[in-house]
Amino acid sequence: MNLPDFLGKRIREARSAAGMKQLELAELLSLSTRAISAYEMGSREPSIYTLKRIADATFHPIDFFFEPQMGSPANTDLQRRIVRMESEIESIKEELNNRLKAAPKPASAA
Repeated sequence: MNLPDFLGKRIREARSAAGMKQLELAELLSLSTRAISAYEMGSREPSIYTLKRIADATFHPIDFFFEPQMGSPANTDLQRRIVRMESEIESIKEELNNRLKAAPKPASAA
């Protein structure tokens, strides 16, 4: 997915998550619904100023529009690695707990 398509998808997601229709967002930003539609379809890219206004209007941080999707192939591999690392961490915790339980108790100082 190229940047305009990705950006358009994220604009649509942000608008929908904010519970707005294209007309509502357009009116809030003093833009035409045609402009909002073009941004969402990826046929036109908003300026950084307009994108910041969209972010503010939809209550999203600006980086939301540039973050990769969690379902993308690169992130799927990353997710698998994270799950594997979390599993390894749990195994290490369990091993440490077992060693602590089996360790001799220190003699109390009298």
